[in-house]
Amino acid sequence: MKGMVLVGVASLALAGCFDKGETNTALSGAKKAVSEIKVSNVSPDMTVKSWWALKDAGIRLNDELCTELVKSRAELEEKTKAIADDELNFGTTCSTVTDRYERKIESVDVQSDTRAIVTALIKNTTPPDPGASLDSEEQANKEKGYAFKYLLERSDANSGWSISQVSKMAFYSRSWDDVYKKPKPYNHIYVNENDQ
Repeated sequence: MKGMVLVGVASLALAGCFDKGETNTALSGAKKAVSEIKVSNVSPDMTVKSWWALKDAGIRLNDELCTELVKSRAELEEKTKAIADDELNFGTTCSTVTDRYERKIESVDVQSDTRAIVTALIKNTTPPDPGASLDSEEQANKEKGYAFKYLLERSDANSGWSISQVSKMAFYSRSWDDVYKKPKPYNHIYVNENDQ
C-alpha cells in the first residue's frame, strides 16, 4: 500500500519537474530501458522471464523516481530540520543499493492447453548494507532463497499466456502465500506515525 502511495506522490511531484523542462538522464534511461523490453508470452517460461525483466526494470525506475521525490522535498526537509532534533529519522531517503536477484526456473508443468505452473528459485544477491549483521543462519537462508510458483493461463491453445497468480514459499514456511493480493478498501483507523 505504501509503495503505491510513494509512486503516486512521486508521479505528482515529478509532473511538476517535467513541466518546467527539467530532465534527469538517469530517470530517462530507466524509462527507456522499460520501453526496450521485448515481452513474450508464447510459452510459460518466456512469459515468466518477461515478467522478471519488467520487474528488474521497475526496480531501477522506482530508484530513480525516489531520487526525484527526495529532490522535490528538499525545501520541506530543510524547514523540518530547523525544528527537529538530529536523533529523529524524519526525512525521505532512498536506498543507495539496487536490489539484485538470481532467478532460476526449476520446472515448467504444462497441465493443459490453457493452464501451466512455473516454479522458480529466487535469491537476493544484494550484499548486506555496511554495518548490517548477518549471522550464519541468515546467511544460509539467503543462499537458500525462496521458492516461487507462477500460475499461467490462456483462453485457448492459440492465445498467449498470462500470469494469473504468483505465490511464494519462504525458507521459514511450508505453505504457499499469494504475493499480489488485490487491496481491500482501507478503513483508515490507524494513525501513521511518520505523519505525526
